[in-house]
Amino acid sequence: MSLEVVVIGAGAAGLTVAIDLAKAGFAVTILEARDRIGGRMFTVVDPATKVPVELGAEFVHGKPPEIWDLIRAHDLKTREVEGEEWCYRNGQLNTCDFFSQVDEIFGPMNDHGPDQSFSDYLKQYCPNADREVKEWATGYVQGFHAADPDAVSVHSLVRSNRAEEEIEGDRSFHIDGGYAALLAVFEKQLAELGVKIHLNTSVEKITWNYRGVEIEAAGARTFSANRAVVTLPLGVLQTG
Repeated sequence: MSLEVVVIGAGAAGLTVAIDLAKAGFAVTILEARDRIGGRMFTVVDPATKVPVELGAEFVHGKPPEIWDLIRAHDLKTREVEGEEWCYRNGQLNTCDFFSQVDEIFGPMNDHGPDQSFSDYLKQYCPNADREVKEWATGYVQGFHAADPDAVSVHSLVRSNRAEEEIEGDRSFHIDGGYAALLAVFEKQLAELGVKIHLNTSVEKITWNYRGVEIEAAGARTFSANRAVVTLPLGVLQTG
């Protein structure tokens, strides 16, 4: 099978690059190991209440143009998330002030002096901070930033916080119908552009030379292309 470009991975990055390449005139095929597209976007509908439940990405954080341009262009409805914050402590749910307390940790960080890891920053500048608050801040770095506190740069976190402020990142929104509504937009665009999607197609080997790329997938399937774009998460690639 000879193709111009093969995109490996049907998460947000893979779907977006496939659409952009197809609009530029390339013949594009997507290979996805799972039985669905979307990657971290995974909406299921509760059969009893008919309410969409997000098993992956849930909120639209702030107003990043990459998402909001699509939301506005396709008239997707959104609702801003409001209400009290609740935390699970000592086996019970209680109201809490999670973000303002974590801000006490993040607030003094800056990128003016020498860089250091977040863990070293906690030891040096927050030795007397409440243990639970430090655990929350560490969990936030691990969960929201998907970073190792012992390795992530404080300067990078500061720059990330600045970027978040520029898009009103302290506000959160739900898309009516969940992220599935956004995926439906992607699916429609891909179909209109003639992009083929092969689900349940796990890539096992990629061979590149001056003639192009050969991709071996499970089930003894082979795809040949001029180029390949790999959009898999780093953690997936590191598993070997």
